[in-house]
Amino acid sequence: MEKLLYPAIVLSLIFVSCSSKETVSVTGITLHHSLTTRAADDSFTLNATVSPLDATNKTLTWLSTDETVAIVSNGLVITKIPGSAKIVVSTVDGAFIDTTFFDCCLWT
Repeated sequence: MEKLLYPAIVLSLIFVSCSSKETVSVTGITLHHSLTTRAADDSFTLNATVSPLDATNKTLTWLSTDETVAIVSNGLVITKIPGSAKIVVSTVDGAFIDTTFFDCCLWT
């Protein structure tokens, strides 16, 4: 019986050591932006940094508060018509949020 038990214990330890990966939770997010006024029919990319840098789930959700003025997808903002909008980015893990406001004007 002892001979059969030993390989099972070794296999169990190998499985546990290979499958146990420490999860690192998100503790914050910072949205990097510099321009507050953009032309209509323009595009620009917003970048966000998730903290800590080794967080396990860095998935972000992006949204525009007024999609008639601007739309956003994965940080790429496309301005459409003059107006004001707020771009919001949030983490899936922990629901941390950062925002930026900008105005969209007619000038190009």
